[in-house]
Amino acid sequence: METETMGKVVVTAMIENLGDLYAVERGLLTHDQVRRIEVHDAVVDTGATTLLLPKRMVAALGLEPLRVRHSRGLGGDFLLPVHGTVRLTIQGRGCPLDVGEIGDEYPVLIG
Repeated sequence: METETMGKVVVTAMIENLGDLYAVERGLLTHDQVRRIEVHDAVVDTGATTLLLPKRMVAALGLEPLRVRHSRGLGGDFLLPVHGTVRLTIQGRGCPLDVGEIGDEYPVLIG
C-alpha cells in the first residue's frame, strides 16, 4: 500500500465588509472607505464548513455578532461566535458568507 503526502492548500483572498459594500452602492461611503483585508496565506480547509477569521480580523472588518452556534473541531465540541457578513473573493470569484470567529493564534480558514 502506498503512502501519499498530503499538501496544504494556501490561497490569497480578499475579505470585505458586505454592509460597507452596500453603503457604497447607496452613496453613503466611498469605495476606499470599505473595510477590507487581503490575506495572502488563507488555508483552504476541506473539513471546515464556513469561513473562520481570527478575532483581530473580525474586529478590523467591523463585523456585528449574529449568534453563537455549536461546532466541532479536532479539539472537540465548542461554541463558535458567528458574525456577518463579508464578501470573500478568491481568484476573481466572490460570494457572501457569515464569519466564524476563532482565536488570533489561528490562520484564516476557508471551508
